[in-house]
Amino acid sequence: MCFEFYKLLRREMRISLSSFIGLLTYSTFFFLAILIFVFSVGSNLERLNDFYLPIIWVVSLFSLILISESFVLHDHLDGGLKELQFLGFSEELILMSKALTMWIILMIPNLIFLPICSILFSINLE
Repeated sequence: MCFEFYKLLRREMRISLSSFIGLLTYSTFFFLAILIFVFSVGSNLERLNDFYLPIIWVVSLFSLILISESFVLHDHLDGGLKELQFLGFSEELILMSKALTMWIILMIPNLIFLPICSILFSINLE
């Protein structure tokens, strides 16, 4: 079971890293949405400190909604999901590998990007 999950995870990582456009779209949307929120709140740093965390959560959720469709849709359209099921992989294992891949590909760079945005907008890092 663990070896099958590793094989699926490796497959998903290769597929996700080959489509650089999705990652670029996600990063661009994330940064632009943060800019729009920050500009709409204004330059008052005290007010911006109050709203920064909710802004990050909302932008992260919207960014994930934007990109999550492509993680499953392409495999569904080209028959990859049916092929994986035919090869004996369970649906739970397939979706778990896709979810973990999405976390690794999108959220870990996001965690690196957030302190940069905080410094860029003079937000208290506490």
